[in-house]
Amino acid sequence: MTVRTTYFWALSNQEAEPAADDVVYSVVRYTQDWIDDLVERNIDALAPPSDLLDAYKQVEDAAEEDGYSNPSQVAWESVNFAERYQQHLTTVDQVVDVVAEQAAETTVWLVCWEKDDRYCHRRLLADAILDRLDDSSLRLTSTGIGRTCPECGIDAICSTREFERTFRLAAREPDARRVLDSDAEHICSNCFAGFGGSR
Repeated sequence: MTVRTTYFWALSNQEAEPAADDVVYSVVRYTQDWIDDLVERNIDALAPPSDLLDAYKQVEDAAEEDGYSNPSQVAWESVNFAERYQQHLTTVDQVVDVVAEQAAETTVWLVCWEKDDRYCHRRLLADAILDRLDDSSLRLTSTGIGRTCPECGIDAICSTREFERTFRLAAREPDARRVLDSDAEHICSNCFAGFGGSR
């Protein structure tokens, strides 16, 4: 079993495809009616507190207006988002425990608005859930995003679906299967292509 994270656009456009028996939760402060068709329910207790979210958005908007190349990063660091959100999770401890118990039995998806989970609470939430399970066989996988690979430094971490497609097109399906079935900490088409799929 595992914890997966994605965002609404990927879910609604089949870039992320939960299995029939997966549990899919949104974890957002501000919802829209149409998301009810995509998730089982929204757990607003696991969304960022409104004051934190509003501060983040205010700084992000200002950074964008000022021409910063990565307004999300500026906002994330300026408002101490990670620390403040992790502190919030201590106030909803029982809710996190319930989701962790489900993740021990089945795959749980955490869904929100942000494409890039580097600056998104769902990554921190998923980490907190996995920490409670204390099971090294359970891994966090982020679907439908790309971010800088910690190994090679290139923006090449793929969704599982993208990774499979990349290697299938390169006629290296066995390499893709070996990686996807392994305990790799990340899925990066650049790294695995560069090492001949042997990692």
